[in-house]
Amino acid sequence: MHDASRYVVLVIPENEDFLISQTQLPNGYVPLRLYDGVMTCVTVANKLDQVRLLSHSTLASDLTRMTPEELKVSLDQSISLNRFNDAWEVAQAMDTDAAFRRLASIAMNLMDLEFAIRCYRRLRNAAKVVALEQLLYVEDASLLKGLILVLLNEPDRAQPFLLKSTKPVEALKLRRDLLDWEQALQLAKNLAPQEIPMISRDFAQDLEARGDYGNAQYHYERSLTKDPTKKAHDEACRCGMARMAMRLGEVRKGMVLAQDLGLPALFKDCAAILDGLKQYSEAAMLFEKSKCWEKAVSNYLRTKNWEKATHLLEKCSSPKLYLQYAKAMEANGQYKAAAEAYVHCKEILAAIKIYLNKLDDPEAAISLISKDKDGEAKEGAHEVAKHFLKLKQYGYAIEFLICAKLTDEAFDLAKKHNKMEAFADVIGDEGIRKEYVDIANYYMAQQNPLKAGKFWVLAEEFPKAVKQFLSVPDEEQAEGITGAIEAVSKTHSAPLEDVVIRYLMGETDGVSKDAKYLFKLYMSLKKYPEAAKTAIIIACEDRMSGNYRGARDQLFTMYQGLKKHGVRPRTDIVEDLRLLHCYVQARFYMQRLDHVMASGLLVRVANNISKFPKHDVKILVSVVVECSRAGKRLTAFNIARTLMKPELRCQIAPKYKERIERMVRRPDRTEVDDVMTPCPICKADLEVMRMDCPSCMTVLPYCIVTGRHMVLDDWCTCPSCGFPALFSHLTEILDDEEARPCPMCSVNMTKKNISLAEDPTDALKEMIEKG
Repeated sequence: MHDASRYVVLVIPENEDFLISQTQLPNGYVPLRLYDGVMTCVTVANKLDQVRLLSHSTLASDLTRMTPEELKVSLDQSISLNRFNDAWEVAQAMDTDAAFRRLASIAMNLMDLEFAIRCYRRLRNAAKVVALEQLLYVEDASLLKGLILVLLNEPDRAQPFLLKSTKPVEALKLRRDLLDWEQALQLAKNLAPQEIPMISRDFAQDLEARGDYGNAQYHYERSLTKDPTKKAHDEACRCGMARMAMRLGEVRKGMVLAQDLGLPALFKDCAAILDGLKQYSEAAMLFEKSKCWEKAVSNYLRTKNWEKATHLLEKCSSPKLYLQYAKAMEANGQYKAAAEAYVHCKEILAAIKIYLNKLDDPEAAISLISKDKDGEAKEGAHEVAKHFLKLKQYGYAIEFLICAKLTDEAFDLAKKHNKMEAFADVIGDEGIRKEYVDIANYYMAQQNPLKAGKFWVLAEEFPKAVKQFLSVPDEEQAEGITGAIEAVSKTHSAPLEDVVIRYLMGETDGVSKDAKYLFKLYMSLKKYPEAAKTAIIIACEDRMSGNYRGARDQLFTMYQGLKKHGVRPRTDIVEDLRLLHCYVQARFYMQRLDHVMASGLLVRVANNISKFPKHDVKILVSVVVECSRAGKRLTAFNIARTLMKPELRCQIAPKYKERIERMVRRPDRTEVDDVMTPCPICKADLEVMRMDCPSCMTVLPYCIVTGRHMVLDDWCTCPSCGFPALFSHLTEILDDEEARPCPMCSVNMTKKNISLAEDPTDALKEMIEKG
């Protein structure tokens, strides 16, 4: 404090030139005492009075009521008076990072490390906290001041303090960290001469990075030590010398140095330098030695060293490189290698052009199109189409024009050269309506109603399709009717149905068509009652004409169709199917000479012999013969008496006639007892060939192998048609390996395909309920 007239001036004691504040006292006030910023004075009236200095004007104020500007003034006053505790409170009230950063900086300048650490923790600056904590135990004041100045990013102020300290080498480290190599070398001469080679090497690397290759080479050479213990250091220097030699145009010298060292990383660096200098041959060689295969191949291609490039290419995967190689091979006339390289880099169109135009290998080109459906297939297909056009192979040309989405051009070509079938085959079911209409009109012009009808269906022009189908010539009538039925089934149009039905009934041309077509029509229209009536008529016609297997198959088809659509088959269909199937199986067992099985099935047929008028006598004779051989002589006698009726007797074959007459004259009424098995519903015993149980009044399901009623403990089903069979008998007629046909649906199966049902109760109930 200085008394200067009526002013009180505060300055920093260590620096008289740094003014803290200046406070003017009232006239006549004589200062007596200064405490905590309050000056006690004697007034003119010899009384005591107090004056607060301006440097302390805000320190006693309530921080919570101060404005931001007032807080900033208070912070300045606290810092200027080195009152850091007060400054901390003010900074907390301000709650800004800038305030704490300022406090930390002032504290570091005053070497108050603990307070600085406190500030940086508040700022969450972990790096500064760790750095300052490491300085807490430094006792050398000069070293501490220098290190603090380094942290404050004031290296020039820090260096004198570090040099005066007990560890002057810290100044050298500082200059190395700052990449100030020239000063580092000057300091190293006195402080650490052994570090000069390392500093020179680092200096050289810095100069190299900045492009000062001449000075870099000088420092690399200067940094060599030839000390065996510093082999890695000298190796790094020689690598730098090799690089700088090449940078400065001394390629031969650089190559010698690089090959002497033999380091892959050096080879790579030198190769990159030579590549930049357009020394492609040497660059390629060094890239190869460094195992940079792609760059080696690229440079070998530039020097037209095809052999080397081809040899190394298999080690590369870059599409760009393969493209470069392919173009080089194509320019050099090596088309096979070029095409393969184009394929490898996914340039399919270029490969296709080479296969077509240079190698004359359309098959390879087509193979590429099929593999590249999502890439350049369209353009490639167009190229293939043009190739086949040149060869006048119009079918192939049409196919690939369609692949190239040039359907209009393909249609015109097909029309011009009468290749519409090829066009239609390629279009298939994936065309658009316009294409189908064009094809249909073409075939109509060619007087081919069958094909026209097919494409009118695809175009969903069903009336036109039906008209064309029903106008086909006689030799194509079956296909035409089938096509018309399919067209009607797709549209469900009542007028079209009437047209087809009238045609099938013969109302159009006076010729009634096969009833099987009417059945097929009704089935396709889901008119199951009409279909069932038609199926019975067809089966009856087949049965009356002696085509028993055909009748059975017709009823089976009807039965399966109705079951598939959830419709219960009529009783007469079920009974006729069972009866006809028994006849078919009887023939099967007669061929196997199994008289017991054959006789049981034939007796059932004989009981309904009126349904077999075409072969009634032959069937009855077979019944007599098989029953006799099976020991059922009473049954044979009864059938033989029937055959003795005059109208039947004359039709018996001579070789059986005398035997049957003798059987009637001298009857043998012995009979083998029928085998009894339990009813699957009520468990009552009944004959194996009986289909209705008198106890529970249930019509039982039958075995498709033997015709016998099913039993629960010997139950299995055909995996194809779902009809039941006795497991023991079905396995007898099947083979372990060779497939045999199902007796009902004729689908092949082996013993491995069937298994004994564990609990067929549900299947039994379903068959009884749904027929």
